[in-house]
Amino acid sequence: MILKRVPKIYIVILLFLVPILIGTRYFINNKAVDFNADVKPLINKKCISCHGGVKRQSGFSLLFRQEALAINKSGKVAIIPGDAENSEMIKRLYLTDPEERMPYKHPPLSKDEISILKKWINQGAKWGDHWAYVAVEETPIPSVGVGPFGWFGKPSWIKNNIDPFIYKKIKAEGLTPAAIADKPTLLRRVSFDIIGMPAPEAIANKYLQNNNEDAYEILVNELLATPQYGEKWAGLWMDMARYADTKGFEKDDSRTIWRYRDWLINAFNIDKPYNVFLTEQLAGDLLPNPTDAQYIATAFHRNTLTNDEGGTDNEEFRTAAVIDRVNTTWVSLMGTTFACVQCHSHPYDPFKHEEYYKFLALFNNTRDEDTYAEYPFLKEFHNTDSIRLFQLQDWLHKNAPTREKDLMRFIKTGQTAINSLVADQISNGALADTKWLMLRNKGEARIKDIDLTGSTLLYYKYKSWKPGGKWEIHLDSAKGPLLKNIIVDYPYFQSARALYLKGLKNQESFKYNNELKITAAFTSDRSVLFDFITSILFKKNSNIHKQISKKIAQQDVFDHLEISSNIEQELSIGKPIHFSKNETHSFQEWLKISTKTPIKRKDSITNTEDVDKAFLINRFIENNPKISSVKMDEKTIISIPDNKTNNFLMTETLAKVYLEQKKFSSAIKAYDILSLKYPEKSGFFADQIKKIKILQNIKS
Repeated sequence: MILKRVPKIYIVILLFLVPILIGTRYFINNKAVDFNADVKPLINKKCISCHGGVKRQSGFSLLFRQEALAINKSGKVAIIPGDAENSEMIKRLYLTDPEERMPYKHPPLSKDEISILKKWINQGAKWGDHWAYVAVEETPIPSVGVGPFGWFGKPSWIKNNIDPFIYKKIKAEGLTPAAIADKPTLLRRVSFDIIGMPAPEAIANKYLQNNNEDAYEILVNELLATPQYGEKWAGLWMDMARYADTKGFEKDDSRTIWRYRDWLINAFNIDKPYNVFLTEQLAGDLLPNPTDAQYIATAFHRNTLTNDEGGTDNEEFRTAAVIDRVNTTWVSLMGTTFACVQCHSHPYDPFKHEEYYKFLALFNNTRDEDTYAEYPFLKEFHNTDSIRLFQLQDWLHKNAPTREKDLMRFIKTGQTAINSLVADQISNGALADTKWLMLRNKGEARIKDIDLTGSTLLYYKYKSWKPGGKWEIHLDSAKGPLLKNIIVDYPYFQSARALYLKGLKNQESFKYNNELKITAAFTSDRSVLFDFITSILFKKNSNIHKQISKKIAQQDVFDHLEISSNIEQELSIGKPIHFSKNETHSFQEWLKISTKTPIKRKDSITNTEDVDKAFLINRFIENNPKISSVKMDEKTIISIPDNKTNNFLMTETLAKVYLEQKKFSSAIKAYDILSLKYPEKSGFFADQIKKIKILQNIKS
């Protein structure tokens, strides 16, 4: 052995490095294993298909910690926290017998993968929640200096707080940022991103000609303000809400639900707050004094498939509809494939099989009858009916406030109603097409489970094809106390139809022949109808229909005047407009967006029958007009006026100015904008809009 003298300096260096190397090795070996980053992906890739929510081979599951640490069918514990060497899971990874080694019938784990699992178990086999279910915490913005220690400042392309994160990632991957795209490229990209199509020509030209720094920002704002923005993004939500214009299944009949589509488009275009957006779709009908729009929003849960084919089981497809509601709610609102849990615990997410049906219980109170009509419907009221509805609601508000909401819901939707599907003990009758209760002569049926406590009225919707019939309604049974005896002598109000027919005859209306057929179909004894229409009395030019029309018109005018006066007082129309100190805009600014020169039009012909059609045709022939051919390369330019309202200037004072100017549409739009600017007053603004619409109908 030969010994050489080593310089002292090398000995010092060696003595200095050895502890560092030992410490580094110890640190690496004892570094905490991140379950979500290191262990969970490995389990999902190699183990979960046999030991998870769907399958639990040998009783072993890695879906939840309490299951992973439990005793398996073999009587052994697969994972012993702090003791990887004696954990059955680790032992199975080293076996050579293909029937015993894990993963079964798959390639063995690598040394690095086994090392991760051993470290994890030795460190206590700590579990971790999926990142999606961990509360968001603020992340510090990374430093982005270039050169040694960041001495040379940050790259010029870093403009916001997101860019530093991008810079950090591409630097770690050894990448370099792409060059800034030119303006036409940016225009195309952002247009397709925001509105799903090329930008309108006017917006595109404005951006391309704008060389200011804020040109791109202006472009984005203008694209967001286009109607196409709402159309594109509403389409994505409609896919999640499984929107369709048909019902599905075998018949696949049409479904009139396009108003929900329009509601979605409008919600995106007015930038409806997300919490309001969801609330109105989930429970718009349960809000205080819900509007028609809020009723329409609840169609989100009305898009379930309906199987109204004859012979289908109502309860089967009712349950299918409820399950569809559950799955749709989770996938659209929670971004989770909760449908998996219907049959088993989720293979990846922390949801147990039992939890699915706990959530389903919330939706299992809906009726979802398997009916053709798809009740309930929302009724619309126009003209005189809308005024009468307003009168009724005002009366209920003053005289029966506790019942106002329920009664208004009944008037608008016909709910709550009992469908014929609940009928049983049917004798000499049938549930026609499994949907309508039909009773023949001396037929009986029971409408079960109807609570009449505190009820004073029963409303029935029915049809009768035979006059002179008798319909009895009994309590508890066919032999129980008689509630009502109904004689069906005039099921279609024949006398009123005959009177209407006479009015058409006196007016020599073209509708007479068709109405005669309808009246005849609804008449029990057509010989009586024949004698009536051929009588002298019928042919006589009586003015009874004119008297009736006049009386109705007079009543309408009286109602219109009274209601108009009341609403104008409530809206403070005609009263001085008070300006507060909070007004930040000048009256001249308002005038720019409120004052418009009225269009003067000549009186047009209102009665088309007064036009001499023959004269017009002859004059056209005499003039012999020539239509010049259009050149193929010639372009037609159509200018589109810009009628946008400056939302920034919108105030309650301006809305009142619109009212004073009788610009009802502008006033409605103003209050719509104000309800978004000031959501705490949205209820007040909604009432103002309702009153303005009624006033608009009266004045039109």
